Amino acid sequence: MDQNDSLRARVEEMHKAGDRARVLIRQLLTFSRKQPSEAKVLSLNTVLVDFEPMLRRLIGEDIQLTLRPSADDLKVKTDPSWLEQVVMNLVVNARDAMPNGGKLTIETAGVDLDHAPLYHINPITPGAYVRLSVADSGCGMTPEVQSHIFEPFFTTKAEGKGSGLGLSTVFGIVTQSGGGLDVTSKIGEGTRFDVYLPCVETAVMVPSDENPAMPSLGGHETILLVEDDEDVRVLIRDELRKRGYRIVEARNGVEACLVATPYMKNFNYYSPISSCRE
Repeated sequence: MDQNDSLRARVEEMHKAGDRARVLIRQLLTFSRKQPSEAKVLSLNTVLVDFEPMLRRLIGEDIQLTLRPSADDLKVKTDPSWLEQVVMNLVVNARDAMPNGGKLTIETAGVDLDHAPLYHINPITPGAYVRLSVADSGCGMTPEVQSHIFEPFFTTKAEGKGSGLGLSTVFGIVTQSGGGLDVTSKIGEGTRFDVYLPCVETAVMVPSDENPAMPSLGGHETILLVEDDEDVRVLIRDELRKRGYRIVEARNGVEACLVATPYMKNFNYYSPISSCRE
């Protein structure tokens, strides 16, 4: 779209909102072990190359991203969404360590691992592994901070800036996939995460078309839309109105109860709004 297109800001907000929702939901599901694992044989280089455009949107223009995939077609067996989650969380962590910009390097390599990575749960069998490295030129970590980075809900970020689930989710995914991690960090010189996953030789699984095209949806019902982010709320409201729905807006739960009260008589099911009203 042209830079001056009146719809460009809406589309960009759609991208950002979708990315935020995607990351948060997968973090919560993975952390709570409620997201089922669908392990497949994947080409790590292919996943990274396909993921690169979204990573560039995520880190912004002030961070220089360098992707260095191995010349070998490295394969791992894990859930595709889990692998994306590992990359996403490590990149977000690196981005937040470089508030004034910097360099971010992502590399892949095949290694003959002869030592147990520092961070692991299950015994690490020596042999062929795939190494995914994410290195930044950011602020680095003290030994004290590094000793807690994989603990759930531990964060050094300001309130509202981080959930403390990112790196703990990475640790859970990597260890469940039979791997481990090494971390190297120094104040003022940046941080490097090395993720080791068992290398496999099986052919890459070709995904089947499990999601046939759905017909365009629309309706005439009234929808209660509750969203504290005004830009996201306006975007959703306008799209739903285009599809014929009537929209009642609210910024939070209390406001939702108030604006929904006149509509309560039309509800034919018990809902959280009913209990909120009481």
